[in-house]
Amino acid sequence: MLTENWRFQIDPDQQGEKAGWAEKDFPDQDWPLLQAGRLWENQGFSYDGMAWYRRQLDVSADWRGKKIIMVAEGVDDAYRLWINGKPIAFYGSFTDHSKTVYQIKTETDLTDFLVIGTMNSIVLQVVDVFGGGGITQPIYLRIE
Repeated sequence: MLTENWRFQIDPDQQGEKAGWAEKDFPDQDWPLLQAGRLWENQGFSYDGMAWYRRQLDVSADWRGKKIIMVAEGVDDAYRLWINGKPIAFYGSFTDHSKTVYQIKTETDLTDFLVIGTMNSIVLQVVDVFGGGGITQPIYLRIE
């Protein structure tokens, strides 16, 4: 499960990408901690717009040779996924609310992007068009 210990920051001026918020070693220690699987509004952020979630993942050497898939069961409304500073997937639309992934499970193969036996960064750049926002459903890894 990847529900705990996400660093979180709203980005009302959409400057996070330019400021390097997706970079592997971006210093996010002053960002508040949020839990995934819950609306950000329920965690003290009454906000519609762009925001960022960051966390570290220790990829076990035992996972070598296995397929590593990140499953997000719902992100409101859209998101771009970055692994170790590289954008690797985009789901939904940052401008067209009809393409929301709020209740759509997305699966991303992380195998070729994670570095085995070390800490890796996972970053989600999320846009909430209106209403509740964020990683609203469970998010986890499936190791095959």
